Amino acid sequence: GCDLVLIKESFDTSTPQGKFALTMFAAIAELEASTITERVMTGKAQKAADGGYNGSRCPLGYKYADSQFSVDTATASTVKSVFQSFVDGATMASIAQRLNDDGVATATGGKWYTGTIRYMLQNGFYAGLTQWDACEVAGSHPAIISREMYEAAHNRLINLKPGKATI
Repeated sequence: GCDLVLIKESFDTSTPQGKFALTMFAAIAELEASTITERVMTGKAQKAADGGYNGSRCPLGYKYADSQFSVDTATASTVKSVFQSFVDGATMASIAQRLNDDGVATATGGKWYTGTIRYMLQNGFYAGLTQWDACEVAGSHPAIISREMYEAAHNRLINLKPGKATI
């Protein structure tokens, strides 16, 4: 319920011309924001297609320094254990419970949840892959698990039925 009147610029939002100009300025600002977003996302997709790092949080099991990933041996064993346990038939909930019971922290230092385990199992980064949107290519970082282990976990994940005890 308030109008903006700029005397020096001869701009008055209480007039039809002022409302039109304000609408156009807002549309131009929205176009610019959308263009920036599109460029950023295109750049991230291209970076992933080239096997590069897109700037997301450093996954558990890795260290990132001087634009390079290296395996963090202290936490890489947790990654291997999660994948092996899941491929061997353990549920995501039981894996999370075991890690919490053992006092193992997540990459952010928090607790483990079924969703955290699922996210880890879906992350091809651990198999040396770079993923972005529908793009999955060989990355330029070392793998913690084999591609076969990742594919076995991925296959088990897609075959799980929601609501069953095997989750």
